[in-house]
Amino acid sequence: MAYTFPLPLADFFEGLPIQSFNSDLGEAMEANQTGAGEITTADLGPRLWRNDITIRVGHYADIERVKAKLNLLRQANRSLLVHSMPFMYPQSDPDGSILGASVVTLNTVQVNNREIVLGGLPSGYELTVGDFISWTYGSNPIRYAMHQIVNGDTATGAGLAFVELTPFIHPGYVLGQTVRLIKPIYKAVVLPGSTKTGESRGQMTNGIQFSLIQTFR
Repeated sequence: MAYTFPLPLADFFEGLPIQSFNSDLGEAMEANQTGAGEITTADLGPRLWRNDITIRVGHYADIERVKAKLNLLRQANRSLLVHSMPFMYPQSDPDGSILGASVVTLNTVQVNNREIVLGGLPSGYELTVGDFISWTYGSNPIRYAMHQIVNGDTATGAGLAFVELTPFIHPGYVLGQTVRLIKPIYKAVVLPGSTKTGESRGQMTNGIQFSLIQTFR
């Protein structure tokens, strides 16, 4: 059966033999200097997550399987799902066992579009600076919001926690939407021109590198 896009985590990203990576929330602004020596800045658009990935040295047959799917994605209108790195779980719950089957929801979004209230958390559950969260919104296409906590909180007895996020929350969210704290995800594409296919010597291949960048399409 032909692959569908975005390519699910299990079909590509989760199986990558990653040697190293760099996760970054890129800037999307311009800066200008006035005659008075002032630096002014202005936003140009949404900030996008990016992952620069290096694949570890491996047997050429194993690496070719990675390259085959990478080549599948190096084409227009082909996306994949990527989970947060380096934290795939809240730092206070490194295997997700405390959260268990709890269904966490987007309870409130403040008018500044960066502070939210989460509901459905276990009492006393800790959300730490650096943790990631995600949720989906919209349709055709479904969009994936990925955020990082910059001001954490501990859930009340009612399961509520007030946290501040970066980047800004985009319009279109729906209150009551399920929030993902375990392996938060975003939709990405392979950044054109970023792929280095490495080299093979004997039966080993090394030097495979590529970059993934978030897309809302």
